[in-house]
Amino acid sequence: MRRIVFVVILVLTATFSTPRTPAAERVLAEKGCGAYIIRVCADATPAERHAAEELQRFLKQITGVELPLQNAGPLPARALLVGRDAEVERLASGVDWAKLGGEGFVVRTCGPHLALAGGRPRGTLYAVYSFLDQELGCRWFAPDCSRIPKRARLAVRDLNRVVVPRLEYRETFSWSGYDGDWAARNFSNGHSMRLTEKHGDKVVYQGFVHTFYPLLPPEKHFAQHPEWYSERNGKRFHEHGQLCLTNPEVVREVTAAVRAWLRKNPKATIVSVSQNDWHGWCECAKCKAVDDEEGSHSGTLLRFVNQVAEAIEKEFPQVAVDTLAYQYTRKPPRHVRPRPNVIVRLCSIECCFSHPLEECPQNKAFVDDIVGWSKICRRLYIWDYVTNFAHYLLPHPNLDVLEANIRFFIAHGVRGIFEQGEYQTPGGEMLELRSYIIARLLWNPDYGAKRALEEFLDGYYGPAAPPIRKYIRLLHDKVKKDNIHIRCFVQPTAACFTPEIIAQAEKLFTEAERLAAKQPEILKRVRVAHMPVQYVMLQRGRAWTREALRAGKKTGPFGAHWSEKEVAEKFLAAAAEAGVKRISEGAEFAPFKEKLLLRLAARREKPAPPPGTEKLPTSRVLDAQDDEFSFHKEGTLCGIRADETASDGACAWLTGATHEWAVQFYPPPDYFKAGRRYHARAVVKVRKVKDTGDAFSFGIYDTEAKKGLAHRRVTAKDAATEWMSYDLGVFEPKGKPYVWFSGCKNAEAVPEILIDRVYFVEEAKR
Repeated sequence: MRRIVFVVILVLTATFSTPRTPAAERVLAEKGCGAYIIRVCADATPAERHAAEELQRFLKQITGVELPLQNAGPLPARALLVGRDAEVERLASGVDWAKLGGEGFVVRTCGPHLALAGGRPRGTLYAVYSFLDQELGCRWFAPDCSRIPKRARLAVRDLNRVVVPRLEYRETFSWSGYDGDWAARNFSNGHSMRLTEKHGDKVVYQGFVHTFYPLLPPEKHFAQHPEWYSERNGKRFHEHGQLCLTNPEVVREVTAAVRAWLRKNPKATIVSVSQNDWHGWCECAKCKAVDDEEGSHSGTLLRFVNQVAEAIEKEFPQVAVDTLAYQYTRKPPRHVRPRPNVIVRLCSIECCFSHPLEECPQNKAFVDDIVGWSKICRRLYIWDYVTNFAHYLLPHPNLDVLEANIRFFIAHGVRGIFEQGEYQTPGGEMLELRSYIIARLLWNPDYGAKRALEEFLDGYYGPAAPPIRKYIRLLHDKVKKDNIHIRCFVQPTAACFTPEIIAQAEKLFTEAERLAAKQPEILKRVRVAHMPVQYVMLQRGRAWTREALRAGKKTGPFGAHWSEKEVAEKFLAAAAEAGVKRISEGAEFAPFKEKLLLRLAARREKPAPPPGTEKLPTSRVLDAQDDEFSFHKEGTLCGIRADETASDGACAWLTGATHEWAVQFYPPPDYFKAGRRYHARAVVKVRKVKDTGDAFSFGIYDTEAKKGLAHRRVTAKDAATEWMSYDLGVFEPKGKPYVWFSGCKNAEAVPEILIDRVYFVEEAKR
């Protein structure tokens, strides 16, 4: 590119064909020499000294010239002035420094000098990074990948930019986003980031979220004060409960706890007083009366939080009290208003994330809520979701909506945004790309997601960028074309993951790996990006192959020579190289790896027909083996193990100590024939010690209709210790049904339940 045009013109004269030096140019470096000195302001903070060092470091990388540093003192003939002091105020006259706040800054040429200065604590550091970014073209894509242009001759023309960020709080909550240097260079200031004094610190929360019980622990208080906790049906409880928010003693105790927290953490600027991460609100007469008056549970919560905020305001004037508008408190109240020192974080967890929030009919309730909160809340924050908590390694086609949603938030007065991504593990699906796009947009929503995506792909994947770009479009176009709704708990059976799409994706990544073969670092990144496609292949490949053969096709979607073992070996090698720690929010990677290796080693022969179907046409029988199941808290509550007595050499196991629906089977789209009825059965056996109580439950639940379609509880006495087919009855699948299995919290009698298969027999036409 021969020229780069920004809002404020910068000229990198090395790109011009003419040797003439324009009069307004300031030559920073040329032919290995530099005439400029980097002058650090008087009484510089650690962040301002670090800003000067960063400027020196990157200018050397760009030009090969190390400009000397000067700590204040007399003004050199030519200086890059880092930080605000009396000399800079004199030269950069007319700047309203008060309006810059703690993060705004000025990039201004003043005669032969260039001033890079801003508010404290982070303004000057951001001025330096903004200059390197906008004027010099530096990019920091990921902690391990940057683009620092090389220039033999570097000069700038007149500059005069004053920048105040639109958002006061910007957090990319992902594994790569934690890196302090990456975060600072991309203008992020979130609580979880490893930002230190040299970065100008960060926005510091005390008690980040879900703090009711940390503030008032039930294990300490419930026995003596059950009235401090939720009431339901006339009884007080604390398991999966909340606080009784109309009790004045609770207000007093929580306020005291908040004061104690803040006295121990003087750096905190926000303290969280927020509901626990479940329902269970109090239904005592007083709480219910407020809920009814306000038309929302948020009214009771906000009245409570306002009291705490008012009580601490005098001692901690710099601290805001943060609470949630989440799930049952999401709807704004009719009457009460947040105090000026209260932050409300509105959460979008129920939304569709494959369509822009304000365009998707399924998001109308959320849109109504943000409109309502924007009218009454001075400091409205957003807790948004940009990952799939059920499967961190599953493709998550939400890149097309990131810009639209962030713009939507800001248009409705939002002042802080928290984007929750794959926060527990490296190696998450397109983790670095998504983090980079989000960081750019949180700082400047006008930057453009497409621009950020294109420059990241080229910088991070190099020669392999074209097929990866096609892969991203392949998935996103599928979602758009078929109007598929994606939420933050998506299964491998989702409609966007068809055999055809994944087969095309696999070919694109095979090409990407070929193109990156001679560049080991880029090849590693491509292999990590390839993992989500391999993950779908490992989750769905066998079932797709079975379906293809049942339909009379000669091979499955990946061809006759597809090797599950080869895909698994490549997947596990890439996961090890990336250091993957978790497969989902609730499951570590190690049990998944163990399950995968077990599956490959197990005698996975073609199973015999399910019991009672031996004489039926195969077209009427749908047989789901354990390798198609989904697992909640895998390795703790459930998992897969080899079992030579099982129909295909392996089975699922489920502890009898839980009542959670830990093992599930999600039929993929078009699994059942429309308008037909099916008889559902499961082949199960148990390990039992005695015949008392219940052994296990299983059933069918429709997530679209939000109701159960079938349910059966099996007693310990009736549970067999050898494989037995259990009947769930006949049902007509109309919405999105799935099969679930649960223990009965009776491990003393039935320590374990083993599940071989689930199968469905199509009812004969009448």
